[in-house]
Amino acid sequence: MKITKMCPCNEESCKMPSVSDVKTPKTPYFMRRHLVALLSIVILWPIVTAVVASTGIPSGINQDEAESFIRALSSQAARSLSSHDLSDTKRIRYFRELLAATIDLETIGRFVLGRHWRKATEVERLEFLKLFEDITVYTWSKRFRDYSDQGLTVIRVRPEEGDTVVESTLRQPQQGAPLSVLWRLRRSEKGIRVTDIVVEGVSMAVTYRSEYSAVIQHSGSVAGLLVILRAKIDALKSSH
Repeated sequence: MKITKMCPCNEESCKMPSVSDVKTPKTPYFMRRHLVALLSIVILWPIVTAVVASTGIPSGINQDEAESFIRALSSQAARSLSSHDLSDTKRIRYFRELLAATIDLETIGRFVLGRHWRKATEVERLEFLKLFEDITVYTWSKRFRDYSDQGLTVIRVRPEEGDTVVESTLRQPQQGAPLSVLWRLRRSEKGIRVTDIVVEGVSMAVTYRSEYSAVIQHSGSVAGLLVILRAKIDALKSSH
């Protein structure tokens, strides 16, 4: 299945960060695999086995730029996240800085809300983006404490619908066959940013979109989603 670039509402905010062969998400479990895979890519880049096909990138991100971006990302992550002696407070702060410097959470957040972005007030949009960032930071900074070495092989860098897609496999020691991991780069006003990560055909952005859409449908509004996200963040903070 190939995700189209626009959902039926035809709104600008609903443009999808499409990647070929993305599957429909079934459970929140897949979200854990997405960001764990992304962080593994960041940490392990200096020791990966790279077999990268040289490809012109229509987005303006050439192969050298993509590799330099990942190397810088790797260096920052290795310094700030991989230490077992790091306090939770510092890990959270470093993780937030890493996300801000490498991932386009606004683009992902707008896509996640989809048609509901148009219906939301400006205040609701701003709060959602802040809560979405907090959910990501508190969830994955905590999980990163249990990170263990995993091996990554980059297969190739290729263009897709104006973006740059990196195809890779991620080896999981004692956990069976390697995972297929695709991650999408896009150039923004702030520089190169990650706009989606796809693990075994399941998109992080599409998974969040599916889950939050169900919450909005159940609660009846974006305001209802915000209430649930606030409660979730409070729970995450108390567990740190």
